[in-house]
Amino acid sequence: MAVRLSKQQEENKPERSIRQLPLLILLIIAVVFLYESSFMMSSRAFLEGEKRKPESVAEQIPLTDSTVIITSSLIPTHPSIRMVNETVNSIREMIGGLAYNTPILISVDGRKEYNKEDIERLQKYVENLRMRFLHDPYVTILNNYQFGHISNSIRVALQMVETEFVYVVQHDFKFIKPINHTSLVGVMREHPDQIKMVRFGKNRFRGDVLDVCDEYNKLDSVKYGIYLVLAQWSDNNHFTTKKHYDRILKDIGPTPRPVEAPMMGHLVLNATSDCTYLLQYTYNWMQGPFIGHLDGRLTLQRK
Repeated sequence: MAVRLSKQQEENKPERSIRQLPLLILLIIAVVFLYESSFMMSSRAFLEGEKRKPESVAEQIPLTDSTVIITSSLIPTHPSIRMVNETVNSIREMIGGLAYNTPILISVDGRKEYNKEDIERLQKYVENLRMRFLHDPYVTILNNYQFGHISNSIRVALQMVETEFVYVVQHDFKFIKPINHTSLVGVMREHPDQIKMVRFGKNRFRGDVLDVCDEYNKLDSVKYGIYLVLAQWSDNNHFTTKKHYDRILKDIGPTPRPVEAPMMGHLVLNATSDCTYLLQYTYNWMQGPFIGHLDGRLTLQRK
C-alpha cells in the first residue's frame, strides 16, 4: 500500500508543478513590482532631497549687506603681506555683526613708472596674497595692470560690489577697537538723507566742529549707541553705500589721485550747499581712535 501511494505521488508530481506555475509567476511579478516601487521611491526621495539641499544650505548662510574694499599699493615691505594680513584679521575680529561671508576685495594698484625690481616685488606680493587666501572663498585679489591711485583702485573694486553698503579700508590701517556694524547699518538706514558716510578716526577727535552745516554738525542716536560729528573728508577707513560712492567717483572723474584730494580741497568751500555729501561723519568721536596706522609707506623692515 505504501509503495503504491509513493508511485501515485510520483505520477501526480508534474501535474502539481503545472498547477503551481501560475502562482510562482504571480509571486515573481509581485517581488519585481515591489522592488521597482521601492527603487522609484528611493530615487524620488534622493532627487527631492538634492533639490531641497541648496535651499536648506542657503537658509544657513547669512545675507550679506556689505562688501569690504581694501586698497593696496607697493610699499617698501612688499612682497611681505604682514600688514594687509593684520588689516584683514582686524576687520573680521573688530567689526561686530559683519557676516562671516562678507566679500573682501583687495584691490592692488599698478605702478606709475616701469621699474623691473618694483614690478617683480609687486607681482610676488600678489602671488603671496593669492596663496594666503587660496582656500578663503570670500577674499578676492584684484591685480590692476596700470596706476590708478586710491580713487581708481576703489573704482575697479566697486564694479564687483553687489551689496548695499561698503567699507573702504587702506591696507595699512587696521581696526583697533570694536565697531558695531549692526548699529551703523541701522542708523544709516534710519537717516539716509543725512548720514551718507561714516569714517573711523585714527586719533581722538578734538571736538573742533566745522563752522558750516550747523544743523547737521552732530547726530546722537541713543537707540543705536552711535554718536556722530561732521569732519573733513579723509581716505582713512570709512563706511558708506555703494550708491553714494558711485556718485562720488563719477563727480571726481578718472584722474588718478586720492579721493580726499578734491573732497578736502576747494569743494569744502561749497560745503554749505551739500554738507553731508562733501563731509564725513566721525564714528563715536569721543571714544577714538578706532584705527591704527601701520605706516606701510614709511616702514622699511620686512617680516
